Amino acid sequence: MVFKLFVLIDNLFPWSSALQLWVVLGKMILLNPRLISYNIVPKLTEIVDFRASFGLDKQGLIGKVLVKYPYLTGYNFDKMLRPTLEFLKSIGLTDIGLQAIAVGYSEVLCRDANKVLRLNFDFLKNCGFLDAQIITLVGGYPPILMKSIEHSIEP
Repeated sequence: MVFKLFVLIDNLFPWSSALQLWVVLGKMILLNPRLISYNIVPKLTEIVDFRASFGLDKQGLIGKVLVKYPYLTGYNFDKMLRPTLEFLKSIGLTDIGLQAIAVGYSEVLCRDANKVLRLNFDFLKNCGFLDAQIITLVGGYPPILMKSIEHSIEP
């Protein structure tokens, strides 16, 4: 299983040495030990294609995001990641905005669109923000959609 992960990561990055590749693989497993037990080939392929669908290139940013956030491989694509992406597109985020979220705040992609993100979006609308203002706010600080309304946003 580790060898399959090694080969897949090797294909995602332009490596300067095998040692560098093993170091990165070690960091990923240290951050998410469950990677060893995943059926990694279809899962990683799904995640790579998902990220490529909004403009991240397969050779650079996708690999960096997976190394930084290896837990993304543990999420169900159809139940969590796809609905969240569709929600973010539906509120008006562009591919560039989605790329910024994927690279800097991937944890936003792991939140339930209906239970968390939509509630915060609706709360901001009820506070009087226009859609364009909310999109600008989310583009500048994506975690605003995951913050607790009662403990963070409202006070």
